[in-house]
Amino acid sequence: MLDIKNAKLEFKQFLEEYKNKDDLGFDLKVVHTYHVTENAKKN
Repeated sequence: MLDIKNAKLEFKQFLEEYKNKDDLGFDLKVVHTYHVTENAKKN
């Protein structure tokens, strides 16, 4: 089973190292990813 808490930490680290934060859609991708993790916890 996927460890959601660890996955969020890994994603947060990925975001900190991401070089093109000004890319169109970056914020949308971040919000989408967090919504997916919340929905995954419900199933």
